[in-house]
Amino acid sequence: MLESLIGMALLSFILLGNSAFLILVIHANAGNRDLAAATFLGQDLAEDLKADPEGSARLVAGTPDCITLVRCDGPMDSIGTAVSGGKFTREWTVTRNNSLIVIDITVKWTSKDVHLTAADGSSGIVGGKLEGREHQISLSVARDIS
Repeated sequence: MLESLIGMALLSFILLGNSAFLILVIHANAGNRDLAAATFLGQDLAEDLKADPEGSARLVAGTPDCITLVRCDGPMDSIGTAVSGGKFTREWTVTRNNSLIVIDITVKWTSKDVHLTAADGSSGIVGGKLEGREHQISLSVARDIS
């Protein structure tokens, strides 16, 4: 009887400890989903801009000598549909240098992350608070226009 009670108490502590880590796994999964969506949006824009014709308004940066132009779209959802209050924004900078166009793309988003903290504010697995965090990814593509 005593062995069963000790076994159940030990199992309770193990399961309770694992439930706290389950929260971390769920939030890490959500963060990875956002990162994958942002990567998709950046690559999608890179492909679109590379396919634009030479005189496209999205690629025109003024005269063809080292001129830089910054453009932006957003907010949008994770598949690139423009929506009010969307999570993602894309910015791109077009730099022209003679026969080369360099496009620098940045995708930004804000996530709601849970930070687990103890009652005294130190790290621990006692409680959590929801905070908005800014994230971004960047990529560059070059296009020869000669």
